[in-house]
Amino acid sequence: MLEAGVVTEGSDGDLHLTDGFETAWTDEMERLRALDDDALAAATADAVPFEAEGSTRFDGVAVEGDAGAVWLRPVHAVADVAAVRAMERVGVAEPVRAPAASPLRLFLPACPACGGSLAETTVADGCCGGTMNPGETPTRRVVACEDCGAAVRDLGAVGVDEERPTD
Repeated sequence: MLEAGVVTEGSDGDLHLTDGFETAWTDEMERLRALDDDALAAATADAVPFEAEGSTRFDGVAVEGDAGAVWLRPVHAVADVAAVRAMERVGVAEPVRAPAASPLRLFLPACPACGGSLAETTVADGCCGGTMNPGETPTRRVVACEDCGAAVRDLGAVGVDEERPTD
């Protein structure tokens, strides 16, 4: 990604999106956000590295072909398809684009669903409590939109919040 001009190393030693790639990615996300569900499914099928058909299923985008199948939440489909298209615009080789799309979500400049600001947060993980105590709620860290709440990247399990009865 460094050689392809997608990311660059900053003076702080951290990786950052290049201005050109960030602009291309943002433009593509804006275009994809405007699509209806069926058009987003078709765009997702066009972006995968195998012949596929796209459809909407289980509140998400399903892409299936002889070489594989993918299911994405719409927010992830927008981010990943936009990343694939933006990588194509900056000259990233086709075999690298789809596998690099999901990891690039760590660098998202804005929410793919609404364009809002992103921040790390902790959310409840699941609906039924923890494995040892029904009062426990497993939590995980995510990058999520501060405006619409869409979780765009899972950063992993954090621990357990215990609900204690109040007297």
